[in-house]
Amino acid sequence: MNRRILVAVCLFYSVLCMYGAYRVTNFNGELRVTDVSISGENTITGVLYEPIESRNGAPCILLAHGITNSKEPLSGIALELAKHGYIALSIDLVGHGRSTGSLSGNDQSLGVVQSAEYLLEYSNNTHVGLVGHSLGAGAVYYAASHGVSENGIVLIGGGIGSNTYQNSSGGLCLNPWNPLVIIGRYDVLFTPDEINESLMITFPNSDIKLNTLKGDPQDGSMRMLLIPYTSHLLEPIDPVVVDATVDWFNAINEVEAEHTQSYLYREALILAGLLFFIAALVFTLSLGSQTSIVSVFDWRNGLVYGLIGFVTFVPAMLVGNFVPFPPQIIG
Repeated sequence: MNRRILVAVCLFYSVLCMYGAYRVTNFNGELRVTDVSISGENTITGVLYEPIESRNGAPCILLAHGITNSKEPLSGIALELAKHGYIALSIDLVGHGRSTGSLSGNDQSLGVVQSAEYLLEYSNNTHVGLVGHSLGAGAVYYAASHGVSENGIVLIGGGIGSNTYQNSSGGLCLNPWNPLVIIGRYDVLFTPDEINESLMITFPNSDIKLNTLKGDPQDGSMRMLLIPYTSHLLEPIDPVVVDATVDWFNAINEVEAEHTQSYLYREALILAGLLFFIAALVFTLSLGSQTSIVSVFDWRNGLVYGLIGFVTFVPAMLVGNFVPFPPQIIG
């Protein structure tokens, strides 16, 4: 096939995939997705997902990422929440993404308190749901103990092992409303014994048990521990974690709508679009060069090496359970 035709075909499919990802992101036109910038002690940036027809008074959720990430890894959860009628804001924590400030600054909530105030005013609400992963889990827990009026909190891969309520309430051991704790089974930050000890410190008044839903969401006592089969880095995009988070806030807000997850289709379409674009560049750079003959044997080798990489990817990550690897530990 003529290489110019191949370039055109690759570009066409690249654009088609990106358009498909765009349609998934806005839920076929039912959601509005906008970048926001929140002024204050620091400038906090984020991406806001909201239903087009139900902004005023719709329940709102604030999402905070881990230390090596920015707002994007939690945008999948934000998308799924917005599809169920929530206004979901995924932020860049202080010193991350396009947000200003640094981790060593005065704001121990890393911009969560500032962003929660903005989101409550924007959505005309009195309570906000909080979701945090790793560093972000600690940030939303701190914010809940320092004035943010939350109606539920989801701590993913972090946020347990300390109790900032004791410092903010004169020694009283209080708890955030409706806590859901999610720790990946292969999360290298926690062992089973450490999880139980950390839960007793962070939630001294709540008996949080594995896969056991207790309490009433209306009085803030609903609580549960979930340990899905995933690692620390993959927790924010794990389908079980995403489903559990959406279901948790649906129970709190008495939302009965159900929608099939689509955020992974978006990620797959973006990846495919990028690969088609790279292929178009490769074919463009090779225009006019001498045509080389690629044997069937070479293609088979490439397929074998590709399969080896695909099959060994997850087992290789699990090596981190035995040999600590800094990026996986920090998350």
